[in-house]
Amino acid sequence: MESRNPYAASQVPLIASEEPAPFSTDPETFEYGGFWRRVGSGLLDAIILIPLGVSLFVLLNYTRHAHLYYAFPSVAVYLFFYIWLVQRFGGTPGKRILSMRIAMADGSPVTTRAATLRYLPTQILQILSLTAMIQASFALGTEFESLGFLEKLRAQQMSAPAWNNFVTWGTYAWLAASALTLVANPRKRAIHDFIAGTIVLRTD
Repeated sequence: MESRNPYAASQVPLIASEEPAPFSTDPETFEYGGFWRRVGSGLLDAIILIPLGVSLFVLLNYTRHAHLYYAFPSVAVYLFFYIWLVQRFGGTPGKRILSMRIAMADGSPVTTRAATLRYLPTQILQILSLTAMIQASFALGTEFESLGFLEKLRAQQMSAPAWNNFVTWGTYAWLAASALTLVANPRKRAIHDFIAGTIVLRTD
């Protein structure tokens, strides 16, 4: 019988592995993020982005061109928030806080292309809305600065181009379609998940 040296170094690694555990690609093991959990993550994301919206309201107190100055920084922040963070960490802060990750349909990590496609319809609607408000700002006179805050908002809406109504209704239709598709299929995929080829999984 081979003798064993009790003082010899252990052959068992102290750390199981430095490699991250692979994501499951077996659909039978998937647990999908449900409707209310995803709504909650959206609300958390909105709360995190409140300072961005506040900056627009602050600008409106000083200039009728607030949307013009707000446009480029806000688009950059949203691209970072909804594309880069999704590709890098598997979800927005709201989704990660509520123990969800965005993945490809087979469970593998989400790609940059998929993250971009997932956000693209919302991004287009947001850019169109900003464009309408920028166009409205150039139709306003210098008396805009003397108006009260609510009067400024009303003046901007009145000066917005007629096509902005289609953007507004298009936004409502997109939100409704996302909600309906989310609750209507067993894998809990919203319309943007079908476009991007993604799913939202629970990680808890």
